[in-house]
Amino acid sequence: IYSVRLDKEFNSSNLKNLNSVNSAGDEMSPFYHERTNTIYFSSNGREGYGGFDIYKTNDFEKYGGEIHNLGNVINSPNNDLFFFIAENGSDIYLSSNRPGSNYLEDKYETCCYDIYQGELKNCTIDLLALTLDLETQKALNGCKLVIVSVESGDTVYQETAFENIFEVELDCEKEYKIIASKESYENAEILLVGNNVVYGGENEMTRKLFLKPAIYDL
Repeated sequence: IYSVRLDKEFNSSNLKNLNSVNSAGDEMSPFYHERTNTIYFSSNGREGYGGFDIYKTNDFEKYGGEIHNLGNVINSPNNDLFFFIAENGSDIYLSSNRPGSNYLEDKYETCCYDIYQGELKNCTIDLLALTLDLETQKALNGCKLVIVSVESGDTVYQETAFENIFEVELDCEKEYKIIASKESYENAEILLVGNNVVYGGENEMTRKLFLKPAIYDL
């Protein structure tokens, strides 16, 4: 897979090999999803479910970016190619020779490619956030948890819990800053990125935030 930049007059620069997505095998049918700055492509050079699988990445500008298989909800043991997301953001299309495709004779069951349509369910993360004392490693109750969208800077969640457990549902395509605070403690802060999520599947994540007791000079 290669990329090229076009100016307003559609003049092109030199082709660039996308080393971050290419493997020793074959890569085909790239699709760029502008809203999420994500490239979807098919490859038979990575560990998958068999044949060509569909992958995605939004780190394609740098070498060594995270590559994610879309999982067995979308991929099959056969070849899956030409993944596409419609403008409504929910309908998806792909071409596959998986069992269920039309054929003329039984021995040619997976000979030919059909077009498949599906619905892309909202991709969410079920986050379980735990607050703990850094020194004792034990549960720290009564903390305040604030979750901020890195992209917009908006606060998407804010709650104070009697116990040390927070359960939050988040959009898996966004990056979040999670901040835990409590009186007489220093704030604990982590970043949450939806890596290795499965669209249409259950994505459960547990994150621990360790708060350090504050030291006061009297």
